[in-house]
Amino acid sequence: NTQFIHGFLHERWQGQLNDYLVFRAEKSFFNDHLKLAPLSGMVMVSDWNDVKNNYALAYFPQIIYKPVDNLEITLAAGVFDGKGQSMFANLKDYNMFIFGVKYDF
Repeated sequence: NTQFIHGFLHERWQGQLNDYLVFRAEKSFFNDHLKLAPLSGMVMVSDWNDVKNNYALAYFPQIIYKPVDNLEITLAAGVFDGKGQSMFANLKDYNMFIFGVKYDF
């Protein structure tokens, strides 16, 4: 799944709009009890005239496990890189691991 976005929620005026390419590829196994998303993230460009100094990359691989109905366990990572003054480029020193549990009742 791929989507092109011109402007994000926090960008409100014409001079602040950036271009984003958001992508995700996932594969389910074992009757949807296990889902792998090795390709998940986005590429952002804030100035097409100087891309090498105005870009951001965010990569979010995920493993999602559903052992029973209504319970979902997620293990993911967030890896950031970029140059420039955009919000996502400024996250380059904040790589993370994510662990989540979701229960619906």
